[in-house]
Amino acid sequence: MGFILFLVCIFIIFIILKNFIKNKVNLKSAREDLAHIDVNTGTARLPSWMQNQHKVQEFYAILSALCNSRRIPKSLLDTFLNDKNTTEILLRYAGALETRGASFNDQAIAVADKIQNMCRLT
Repeated sequence: MGFILFLVCIFIIFIILKNFIKNKVNLKSAREDLAHIDVNTGTARLPSWMQNQHKVQEFYAILSALCNSRRIPKSLLDTFLNDKNTTEILLRYAGALETRGASFNDQAIAVADKIQNMCRLT
């Protein structure tokens, strides 16, 4: 009897965890979709950490590492980041994500995802 109760508890925990992860993924997707809309409509602002040079350097270091792990050539990343318009769009995208509650690391991950998608288009 105790073993059956244990299995039922494990099953319930599994269902709760599965729903938690599903909701987390849906929230991330919704944030990114809304951030895209903000950037496209021109309502996105720059992230608050732009005034902190150490945070900016940390963001670019994380972004560089993420892009490297995704096999995006450094030269292509540098091309994107050296273009003023592209950099502003990427930073405003990060700012829109921040406005919608994304963490600093989530912003870097989403920007790396966006760069990866841009690489597919080139």
